[in-house]
Formats: sequence, C-alpha cells, structure tokens
Amino acid sequence: YRSATAVSVILLDEEADELQVTGRVLLMDLHVRSDTGGRSHISNTLGDGGHQTLQQLQHAEELADRIIRDRFSSIPPQMRFNFSVHESSAELVGESLGVGAVAGLLAWRTRQMNLPERWTLSSVVACSGSISAEGRVAAGSWDSVERKLQLAFHSPVERFVLPAVHREAALHALQRLQGEYPNRTFEVIGVSNVKDLPDAGGVA
Repeated sequence: YRSATAVSVILLDEEADELQVTGRVLLMDLHVRSDTGGRSHISNTLGDGGHQTLQQLQHAEELADRIIRDRFSSIPPQMRFNFSVHESSAELVGESLGVGAVAGLLAWRTRQMNLPERWTLSSVVACSGSISAEGRVAAGSWDSVERKLQLAFHSPVERFVLPAVHREAALHALQRLQGEYPNRTFEVIGVSNVKDLPDAGGVA
C-alpha cells in the first residue's frame, strides 16, 4: 500500500436501546493499492446488505474521478483503493459511507495529481450520507442523522457534512445542544450533490 488519507465517519450501534444514542466516531483510511486490477474493497466485516456498502464505495470512486475531470480538465490515473475503518471489530451496515468516501478521494486525488487546488480533509470533519451513481446525496432518515449529530457533537468533531434536506432540522437540534454547552463550536454543512463538497466546505 501507498500513503493513506483518512476521513471521520460515524457508526451507530444498531443494537442499542432506542432511547439511548450510542455509537462511535471512527477514522476510515483510504489506501492506494499497488495493483490496478480488480475492484476496490473494504477490509472490515460487512453486515446485512454489505453489497450496498460496496456499491457506495464504487460510486464514490467513479464520482471523485468525474469531479476531478470536470473541475480541472484532468484525467485521473487509474487507481484502486482499499477502505479500512480503524476499529477492526466494527461491522459495517448501510450506505452512509458514500459522502465521506468521495471527500477522502477528492483530497487524495488533488494532492496526488498536483492540481491547481489541493484539497485537504481534516479529521475533525465527519461525513454521512449515501450517494447515487449521479452524485445525488440521499435524504436518509432524520432519526439516524440526528443521532449521528449528537454523537459528533460530543466528540472532537468540529464540522458535520450531512444531506442538505436535513440541514435546517440539524441546525435546530444543534441550537438545543449548544444551549447546554454554549462554548462548543460546531458547524453543520448540507450537500445535495457530492460535486458541491469543495465549495460547501466538505473539503478545503
């Protein structure tokens, strides 16, 4: 493997009591594989619907390359990636890794290709949201987003990228949280399409 980029992702504990928000904010590494054949993969165990998680990562790779081509008129070299969440025991379920995977890939690509803009992705930025093959960020459930917002707020995360349709509700929830912790600075960023990540502040 060559050098890695990491992105913060939020995993909910699916077996927890509904009245208690439990989960973890973890880093997901993006390693470039030395071979260019085959499909990219994730090293963690996948739960039910694991094919959806893999499909999100495949969409992320294709979309990141498309964004680079459209924005810089540059053709990214063919690469394959290995994704790895920092807790080996974490079983991944669902589709919410898509936005984070795109953000991480964009940061890696702009540095690797020595492009006019070199984007970075700080570990204090967490991303959540599933993506279509066209780059649209799906709404998902507000309940899930709200629980992830609470986890992010009570972690070192300083910025949370989420589906744009939930941004207003997230801002209201954030106001309630900051009422209890008035000195806690926290930013909510809503995106409706991953091509907007650079301009919205998902990568900088």
